[in-house]
Amino acid sequence: MPHSLFAPGQEGTGQREAYRRLVASTIKPMARVVGTELSEKFEADVSLDFRSLFASDLAGRARAFQSLVGGGMGVERAASLSGLLAG
Repeated sequence: MPHSLFAPGQEGTGQREAYRRLVASTIKPMARVVGTELSEKFEADVSLDFRSLFASDLAGRARAFQSLVGGGMGVERAASLSGLLAG
């Protein structure tokens, strides 16, 4: 877990980045492992959905979208790659 998430005096951008790293490098990979294990145990397709955790990273995804479109990528493809489209 990123220590900067709980560091005294840490706020704003630093905390958002720490939270983004926690979700991307810890929670999502662990969810894949747990989902696979549950699928095997229950003999059914199980997946865990943590998309709602990404609401805190909307500004970062919007910047990625803007960069992709600015670089010549189509709007639909850029929105999909930057996580701004559901599904």
